[in-house]
Amino acid sequence: MFQNDYLELLKKAEDECIEFKEVKGGNFDIDKLARYFSALSNEARLNSKESAWLIFGVTDNKKIVGTKYKDTAPSLQKVKQDMSQRIDNGLTFLRIEELNIDGNRVLFFEIPPAHINSPTSYNGAFYGRNGESVSPLSTLELNKLLNQHFNDWSKEIIEELTINDLDVEALRVARSNYKAKNPRIIDEIETWTDIEFLNKAKITIKGKITKTTVLLLGKSESA
Repeated sequence: MFQNDYLELLKKAEDECIEFKEVKGGNFDIDKLARYFSALSNEARLNSKESAWLIFGVTDNKKIVGTKYKDTAPSLQKVKQDMSQRIDNGLTFLRIEELNIDGNRVLFFEIPPAHINSPTSYNGAFYGRNGESVSPLSTLELNKLLNQHFNDWSKEIIEELTINDLDVEALRVARSNYKAKNPRIIDEIETWTDIEFLNKAKITIKGKITKTTVLLLGKSESA
């Protein structure tokens, strides 16, 4: 996306798939962020959108105030990793982009739609939008998400990409997190090549880069 595309988002009104949050300071509860992720992901699928947007540094009445949330590249990358561990099916942000608008830092979080037949959940709960609030999906909405019939786009292989298109630091963090979750086989993990690790962690499919791989580990120019 180009800068003008992000500026166009700021002209739109809040709806089921766009949420503005002021967040002037550096803190925003990660569990609250996960509930917003679940809600916006499910709404994107329900409304047949390619993605949904959570935008920090903008008030509900569209005033741009800026945000200090996660003001380094590594901290933003960690947010992506943290989200993939909190969301039950491993989804995370498609991208997190920073834009300086008249001296104010605005963050754009792009959220993928829920998988077909697999609503996006956090801690076993399925969230959606109810006006300006985040609340559990209605039975009707949940049934609609559970009964769609298309291919799971996140597992699609991107033939033109290779391991060289992945972010080295993101790959290092992912391997470190995997070792933390599997302490009994740390010595074995150390012997794996990057491709072996990605396959065993189910981030790639038989060494092939998928859309999920790019979501979690892609360089910004590959996303």
